[in-house]
Amino acid sequence: MGKKIRRQLLGISFFAAAITLLLAVVIFYQVFNGEVFAGMESTANVLRWLPRETLVQYVNDLDEDDESRLTLIDETGQVLADNRMDADALENHNDREEVSEARTDGEGTSIRRSSSIRESAYYYACLLEDGTVLRVCRERENVLSLIYHMFLPLSAIVAVLIAVCIMVSRLAVRSLMEPFDQLTDNLDNEVFLKDFPYPELTPLMETIRVQHADILNNATMRQDFTASVSHELKTPLASISGYSELIANGMVGEGDASKFAEKIHSNAQRLLTLINDIIRLNELDTSEQQEAFEKVDLYQVVQDCVSMLQLNAHKHKVTLEAEGESAFIRANRNMMDEVVYNLCDNAIRYNNEDGNVLVKVQPMKDKVRLMVMDNGIGIPEAHQSRIFERFYRVDKSRSKATGGTGLGLAIVKHILLVHDAEVKVESRVGKGTVITVDFHAYKESNG
Repeated sequence: MGKKIRRQLLGISFFAAAITLLLAVVIFYQVFNGEVFAGMESTANVLRWLPRETLVQYVNDLDEDDESRLTLIDETGQVLADNRMDADALENHNDREEVSEARTDGEGTSIRRSSSIRESAYYYACLLEDGTVLRVCRERENVLSLIYHMFLPLSAIVAVLIAVCIMVSRLAVRSLMEPFDQLTDNLDNEVFLKDFPYPELTPLMETIRVQHADILNNATMRQDFTASVSHELKTPLASISGYSELIANGMVGEGDASKFAEKIHSNAQRLLTLINDIIRLNELDTSEQQEAFEKVDLYQVVQDCVSMLQLNAHKHKVTLEAEGESAFIRANRNMMDEVVYNLCDNAIRYNNEDGNVLVKVQPMKDKVRLMVMDNGIGIPEAHQSRIFERFYRVDKSRSKATGGTGLGLAIVKHILLVHDAEVKVESRVGKGTVITVDFHAYKESNG
């Protein structure tokens, strides 16, 4: 994990350096162009108030070796004067970009390649009061020439940055990962967990310790389950480590610090949710106590759950509705809350924007039917028989992106087995999914 974090840090550093250098060249070029045009504009502003005859004489008398080339163009495009060329030998200039723009907007600019491969000709033209256009031209180094001159110093800067980034990333990752490297051998060491250098993770570390002790006690039965849990924990921990290290080393601007902190919080919440689901499933597996069953109005459970999940549905841009009527079953109320919540939460997570989820309760002859229907992404037929397995995901990338732990439906299946309920899945990819659960209706003789 440390190597991956180090690679990511170096990648970000190289990308940031490249973008910085590119922006520096672009900004420098823009500033350079602005300075050139500002100088030519100043020259034009000094001369624009001279009478035409005086201005023609001034341009003709100007040394052809002067830094600026001045051209005076009349209303028809004919060149009246040019300090470097014979005016009579020059063609009509009204088709020049800068001249045309000046006649339209009062002033115009353009850049054209000069006779020298390393230089460009900068043109600035302004419209005088009598309809004449005064054009100023100067030749300056083009952007390729500027980059060529800057190549060596920029290369040296990049080399130094790369060396510093490699050294700092190694030291930072080593320092950050050291407590986590020691964590595996100290899960049962309460003193180590108490002194863990990241106090925000102390509750999480304690939870992991308790869970680890349970796993050790049931190692034979739980070997596959333990491997799956370890795999699920790595991704959020890697994210937390990476973002924390960026903030700790001051590599995040003030404006982005809150965003990175939010990502750390999000991954920590995902870890806590995963741990809670694992503990709940473990309770269901190992509990030897008879759960308290009572007369439960399934439609009331659905209404409460739909109300609770409205904010989550709105966040995912999904419409969530309940339909049906009161129907009673013999069940554990808390477990029914879990079943309806997990089924609805899944229907929301794996839906599309502007999608719909309908939760329906339908009394039947001696059964009560619960249906959770959505028009989301659907489940391929090959996966439908396995969606209730622990940590099984049809689309792993989407499940993790939406915060799913892969245990919700496993919990649902366990609870339904306890209640002797039947579940059926019908789904079409791109069309949606319908999960149907049939409970035994409540009878007074069972009360």
